[in-house]
Amino acid sequence: MTACFFTFGPDALALVEAVVAFRAAGGKNVAIFDDGANPLPDLILAKIRPEMRVPTNFKRLNNLLGWPCIFGELDCMEMACDRFETDRVLKIDSDTMVLNLEWVDQQAPLCGFHITGEPYIRGMAYSITRECIQGVRKALRAGWLTDANKVEEDTVITTEALALYGPAVRRISWGEGLAGGWDFGKTPIEKYLKCAVVTFGNRRQIKCRCQDEKRERVALEMARFRKVAHSPAPY
Repeated sequence: MTACFFTFGPDALALVEAVVAFRAAGGKNVAIFDDGANPLPDLILAKIRPEMRVPTNFKRLNNLLGWPCIFGELDCMEMACDRFETDRVLKIDSDTMVLNLEWVDQQAPLCGFHITGEPYIRGMAYSITRECIQGVRKALRAGWLTDANKVEEDTVITTEALALYGPAVRRISWGEGLAGGWDFGKTPIEKYLKCAVVTFGNRRQIKCRCQDEKRERVALEMARFRKVAHSPAPY
């Protein structure tokens, strides 16, 4: 299995934990799509040893927002399919730990997690096929493009995939317990041990104003969970 990470310098420490978890789960190839304007430190790249690393120059608007980012991500995921001669990749956020790959439906064009009532799939971790990547890109170019900068990449990509492929998309309900959102101390850590995917992305729960401090806390919490989950230490 190949995983694509869209990341940048400030997420470096969390990314190490995300990559360690993916490899421990049986993942094989790591494709890093770095922000050319704010890249990962060389020391971090040496630690994670990605099989593929590509600096990108599409605008990210601080949080992977906007049409250039959406098309940039689609192009990068297809690039990873080409590089590793595969028809499917995982897209994983830098602050997310994928603990096993059993949830991935190999027959679905798109597979991921959703909360009941949401018309899209959550972006922290999903699998997507080359055919789906190409179909979404073609539909977006032909369809409802606007000038809005605030469009979110995961919301747009997965919403369009659902429109194209309907019930063929595998939507795993958050309520099934396979995905968990880390709440930074409010829930016993044992609750998350049964999850296949744990996201540490809700930084609003961290009581400090400095974004760098919040990112450091995320990385520390990911490392703490790894130790309890008996994953290997980072290199």
